[in-house]
Amino acid sequence: MLAAIREVAADRGWPTTWLNNQAASYVSRTPGEGSLVFDHPHLQVAAAPPQHLLAMKILAARAVRDGKDVQVLLRHLGITSRAEVRAIVGRLFPGVEIASRALELVSDLLSQ
Repeated sequence: MLAAIREVAADRGWPTTWLNNQAASYVSRTPGEGSLVFDHPHLQVAAAPPQHLLAMKILAARAVRDGKDVQVLLRHLGITSRAEVRAIVGRLFPGVEIASRALELVSDLLSQ
């Protein structure tokens, strides 16, 4: 993905920072299952499925900014345990450790 971003920047004469690459760390290395919302010969855009959104929010673990989103996703997905959250993150982001603050956030939200 980063190589493609740099290539677009070079082709267009844009700075390499034209696209926020901080989000790249939350791109799953596992193929997505989201619905295709835009299909063009040179670009396909898929909506992230709820499990992927949850995994990204958990890895970001910004309680103030992400807490409400995590709560909504936990309810939407019917998640009732930290183990379920770990399984989703592990499937989509193998080998990535979940921060303790993220697990504490999940525990707090599940106890409400």
